[in-house]
Amino acid sequence: MEQLRTKHRTWIKEFLVLNLIGNQKLIACKKLSEHIVIQSVEIRELSLDVAFMVTICYFVKISVKVAKSHVECDNDDSDDEKIFDIVVKFAPEVEPDLYEKLCMHGLFSNEINAYEYVIPKIESLSKSPKCYYSHNKFLDAVIALSDFSTDGWQMSKSKVNLSIDHILIAVKELGRFHGNMYALKLTDADTFNSIKSQLVESRFGKGSCPSDDWNLWLELSIRRATNSVRASKTEPEIVPESFLKRLEHVLYGTYDYQRNRIQPIEPIAIICHGDYLRNNIAFRYDDDGKAVEAMMFDFQTIRYSSPMVDLCTFIANSTGWEVRDKHFWDIFAAYHKSLIAHFLTTSKWDECDIPTYLKYDSFLEEYARYLPFGLTIASSFLQTLHVEEPLEFAPLPVKEIVRKVLDKGGDVVDAELRAIIIDIYRLHDKLNLTLEKL
Repeated sequence: MEQLRTKHRTWIKEFLVLNLIGNQKLIACKKLSEHIVIQSVEIRELSLDVAFMVTICYFVKISVKVAKSHVECDNDDSDDEKIFDIVVKFAPEVEPDLYEKLCMHGLFSNEINAYEYVIPKIESLSKSPKCYYSHNKFLDAVIALSDFSTDGWQMSKSKVNLSIDHILIAVKELGRFHGNMYALKLTDADTFNSIKSQLVESRFGKGSCPSDDWNLWLELSIRRATNSVRASKTEPEIVPESFLKRLEHVLYGTYDYQRNRIQPIEPIAIICHGDYLRNNIAFRYDDDGKAVEAMMFDFQTIRYSSPMVDLCTFIANSTGWEVRDKHFWDIFAAYHKSLIAHFLTTSKWDECDIPTYLKYDSFLEEYARYLPFGLTIASSFLQTLHVEEPLEFAPLPVKEIVRKVLDKGGDVVDAELRAIIIDIYRLHDKLNLTLEKL
């Protein structure tokens, strides 16, 4: 691993920084950039303590000195010495077959396309990081972005169970994104379809086939969730055994269920973030430390699907039972109200013209249908968010997989998974819905 870090650092210093200066990506000058002198390049690896990630990321601080007597820059009012902060994201160095199974080419293709085609068209993404450099070759993919932390953005300190102020700000931002996307889809179909055509399904594409280990992990994760309900004696509401068995039946073959669930169904399908949870959301705070603004980033899993892929992923992975039990209806209403408001503002439609499928009751039913999808993500991922461990690509013995899936995170994870199942049951019962076998 140290050899890989050295390779990355060398590439950043000897190629990337020179490329960005030479191509005037950092400083737009009217004369030759050879008069810009690189003073220092500081590189710091992004730790798993900050966020779980498959890619390898570095914070890079570039200090340059501009010789003003020889060069005219677009921002001449600045000091001679300038500091630029960027984030460089590398694909992991793994065997070719694993690189394909991780869909690395598709992940980087989507993020690059997001900066080229999606972000320039969507107002809600205007505050997203700027892309300075990218390439996407087999076994070799890199993207360099502006560091949003220098503009006051930061990830929440909590990796899970966000506070209600974080949650409300995050779902309002998601509603803004979805509302703008619906406006584009319904008022400028050519542009929308052009953007959609650039996207690659980076997790469930044609020919994608999970390893036996991952299939086992997914199946056992669902069993852990349902069995945690069966074993509980303290829950205020008991989910009927018939419902648990139906849920297990519906989610059996979990990977195929996920792949089928994300397939677009008209007319509600929209371009989604695809992995909207705390790891991919940054916040701004007021002087009292309250979250007041949110920004989504990391567009590697952007896809055309139901908007509930995003909302259910966020709710299941980034909100906790205690807050959700008290505030779910406020959370859902904040999301939907934001979506409609931004749809109307951007489309310039009248409220009476809002399609039925965008209205509150329709979205609530859609949310209920997709919450089992959120459970499939949370059941295999919450344990990783709760327990920090180095990422392992090497195959594990079956006994070790079983131990990790069933025990990792302990009672805390069991309680959160149990709560999601209770949410699914309550909503299906309230709305008189039947669990769907896809």
